Amino acid sequence: MNIQEINKLSDKIGMQHDMPNMATLLQLIKQHDYKFDKDEILEIHNRVFGRWGGIFFTPNKIAELISVIGRIYNPKTVIDICCGYGNLLSYFKHLQNVRGIEINADAIKLAKYINPDADLTNANTLEWNSNNDKYDLVVGNLPFGARTPERRPLEVELIKKGLTLLNDNGVAIFIVAAGVLFRSDKASSEFREEILSKFSLDIVISLPSGAFNPYTGIRTSILVIRNGKKNQDVFMPKFKNNSFEIANNFEHHKGSFYSLISEVKDRFDRGYYESKKLEIAINSHELYDLKKLSDIASILNGKPIKSEYKSNGKYLVFNQKDKENNNRFVNNIPDENLVLKSNDIVIGLVGENPKIYFHKDNRKAVVIKNDYAIIRPNSEHLSIYLETEEGRVLLKKEIMLQVENNIAGHIPRLTIYKLKNFLVPILSHQEIIEWLLNEKQKLINQVNILINKKEYDFAKEYIEEYFEDSSESSEHKFVYLKYIDNAEKLEETNKQLDEKNKELNNLIAMFAHNFLGTLQCIRSNAEHDNNPKIHLKTVKMMSGALTAFSIISADDDKLIEQLKQDNKGEINLQQNLANNLALAVSQLLSKTNKDKIINLYINYLCKTNQIEKNTTSAELSARENRDYRKKWQALQHQWEDEFNALFSENVELSSLQTWLADNFFPVQITGFNNCNIRFKEYGITDSIFLVVFMEILVNVLKYMDVSQNQPLILTLDKQDQHYHLICENPSSQETYRGTHKGMDFLKSIARKLNAQFITESNEQQFKTTFIIPAELLD
Repeated sequence: MNIQEINKLSDKIGMQHDMPNMATLLQLIKQHDYKFDKDEILEIHNRVFGRWGGIFFTPNKIAELISVIGRIYNPKTVIDICCGYGNLLSYFKHLQNVRGIEINADAIKLAKYINPDADLTNANTLEWNSNNDKYDLVVGNLPFGARTPERRPLEVELIKKGLTLLNDNGVAIFIVAAGVLFRSDKASSEFREEILSKFSLDIVISLPSGAFNPYTGIRTSILVIRNGKKNQDVFMPKFKNNSFEIANNFEHHKGSFYSLISEVKDRFDRGYYESKKLEIAINSHELYDLKKLSDIASILNGKPIKSEYKSNGKYLVFNQKDKENNNRFVNNIPDENLVLKSNDIVIGLVGENPKIYFHKDNRKAVVIKNDYAIIRPNSEHLSIYLETEEGRVLLKKEIMLQVENNIAGHIPRLTIYKLKNFLVPILSHQEIIEWLLNEKQKLINQVNILINKKEYDFAKEYIEEYFEDSSESSEHKFVYLKYIDNAEKLEETNKQLDEKNKELNNLIAMFAHNFLGTLQCIRSNAEHDNNPKIHLKTVKMMSGALTAFSIISADDDKLIEQLKQDNKGEINLQQNLANNLALAVSQLLSKTNKDKIINLYINYLCKTNQIEKNTTSAELSARENRDYRKKWQALQHQWEDEFNALFSENVELSSLQTWLADNFFPVQITGFNNCNIRFKEYGITDSIFLVVFMEILVNVLKYMDVSQNQPLILTLDKQDQHYHLICENPSSQETYRGTHKGMDFLKSIARKLNAQFITESNEQQFKTTFIIPAELLD
């Protein structure tokens, strides 16, 4: 975060005596010179509105956890039924359909700013009409402890509403106050009974105390409920900033805490089932010979150390919360044995969730204080054992058993005496090898799963999480991260190859398309006047197009260089437009039995009262309707002869516009007559614009909605050292527009020219814009 910019804007807003409104906040954010990201905006909001109270947003770590769990179910659509400021919803912006409902009008403004592409509604979720829409994923950070006007628990009512929005096998993920899991009131009990009877309770995640500090100290959990066939058990993990571990354990049905669904009755809280599970954990040691931890390692208790905040010193004082950026140093210590050595294991002694840290880096002399203990293995056995997930899980279980058996009301503390008496299974060399191999295989499998889903960032985060709790060296972590990077690069290379193949296929399709069009002109001329000048003109066009296609497919630099050099000649862009518009119409008139083209004849016959209005192309071309067929076929032959007689040799743009307005539709042309671009006839520029204009204009003639009686608009405009060639036509058939190969091909040409080709459409209009650097044409 850019703290300086956050402070600057927060102080500016904070100078106001009255509570600022959301509109003012967003306006100041937009006007500020620095562009804030989502987290910075939420931080500013907290600073500005924190003293006034109100809604609090879902912390990033918890939002990420919900996102990681949600991805297991491969959703395409999501709705957040209490979206607040939209932080949770922002983790699902990659999905096809992202919706949010929020009762607070100010909150929804900020949510829309953070999620500009989401469909957000300001409404009371319980009263909101979903129009029977269903979603793959329903999420929500529900208001804690509130009640409806009827005095029913609001969380319960919101969950029930959310479950009605689920698709078959859809999943709901809700953050709830822990009381929802065990409260004995009738509404809560009936709700839990309904979940167990009608849905699958997949996961109940216990969030750490203080997860929503400083806003509330209420203990919270996450419910994952699926609208489908019930699982045999419920996964009940604790969240310790281990999102990927939780997701991986659930996907592969591993991890330490499952409760059979047959045993889960009225309560969903993990603590209710804890004692049995801890007993099972201890019994699992009995499969092996056991030794006390003190028999295979030295156990050292840290001592009080007075440390100072300084950037340098002889010893760095260990701080688990900030291992990377710790800057507390001392020059004198009570015991040199408390300086960490390679392969030392550091365990926190205070708190309900003691952390384990494997020391690998000896570049600094690091010393521990009295809140920590060192486990210093006497042999490789313990270090290798703790490299495996099973070993780490068993050690954590032993620690948690001792911590959770502390006297109620006291701060949990792990004693050195208990630590020394931990029981460690002694495995054979072969068993350790098997454990390590299984561990590596599981890690590789999970990484490959994420790579196959193309979730490379998640794969890297999973590796970071794994190695944070592992005794393995950073070199091993680097190997895995390099593997993920290589997979990502390989995918990018494959994408580029796919793009090249697609480009080549489009090139072949457009090559055939253009030559077929010019050959149709030759055939039409042969069938009518058989004018040698027209044959020669068409052959020259084909030759120029062949040269253009050859350069387009081979060398981008050569294409750009030849365009720059082709700036003198006898033809200009307006004449090029006229020639290509005439060629497109000529090709159109030579086609038969094409519904898209017959629509143009229908419109003319209806306008001139030769057939009944509202006649469809299907009716007009039906075999039994010979009268209609005769009418449109006669009209086609009439127009083809008339058009070829007028425009086969010399094309005058205004005359062409008049003919099109009389027969097809009006054509409005702007900016071409003011353009001084000149080039050689049948040269590279002429041929490139032949390809561009023909694809755009043939597309227009096929899909023009002539029933609207609106013009085709062609505009040439020079802006910021670029020419903008714009084509706009009324069209209501965008979804039926063939294979789009032509449009894709024009985008390929644009890339080669450092240009842009943009298509825009709605229900009434289709617009293309070709933006080309002026230096290529001037």
